[in-house]
Amino acid sequence: MLFADRLDIFNPGGLTPALSIKQLKKEHRSYPTNPKLAELMYQAGYIERFGTGTKEIFQQTKNAKLKEPTFDFESGFEITIWRPKPQQAPGKHPASTATAGQQQDNSRATVGQQQGNSRAIDSLVIVLEGEMNRVQIQELLGLKHKVKFLQNYLQPAISDGFIELTIPEKPKSPKQSYRLTSKGLQLQKKLRSSKK
Repeated sequence: MLFADRLDIFNPGGLTPALSIKQLKKEHRSYPTNPKLAELMYQAGYIERFGTGTKEIFQQTKNAKLKEPTFDFESGFEITIWRPKPQQAPGKHPASTATAGQQQDNSRATVGQQQGNSRAIDSLVIVLEGEMNRVQIQELLGLKHKVKFLQNYLQPAISDGFIELTIPEKPKSPKQSYRLTSKGLQLQKKLRSSKK
C-alpha cells in the first residue's frame, strides 16, 4: 500500500524464529519456508543470493538518506519503507506535491484498470456506513481474500481520497477502521440516488 509518506509491503508469512530484526540488517543465512521454490527463483534470476534482500533494503534506504525501515510481525510479515519528504516549491501547497506521484501513477494505468478500480471503489463506497473495520467491509462485499481486497478495493479508495483511516498515525493498529471522507460521502449519495 502506497501512502504519501511510506510504502507498506506485506504478506501472510512470518519471520522464522531463527532470525531477529537485528540479523535482518546484515548478511544472514536464509530460512525459506519452501526451499525448492526458493532454489527455482534463484536459478530463474528472480532473486540474487539467499539472505541478502533485507540487508539490501537497509543499505539502499541508508544511501538515500531515508528513515530506517520498520518491521511488524503482528499479522504476518510487514515492512514499512519511508518515502522522502516532498520538496515544496515556493508558493505551492504541500498537497499538490504529495499527490504528484499518485497522479503520474494513475496516468500510466490502462483504461481497463481505471474502470476496474472505479467499479471496486463504487462497490466499497456504497456499502460503507460509519466506521467499519476491514473484516466487516469484506463480509458486506462477499470478499474472502485479504490481499486482493486491500490491493483492488481499499488502497485505491484511500489513494483517491474516498476513504480514510480512523487511526492514521497507527495504520497497522488491530483497532483500525475506515470511514468515508466528504468526497466519499458525496460519491455514496450519488451512487445510491442512481440506484433508486
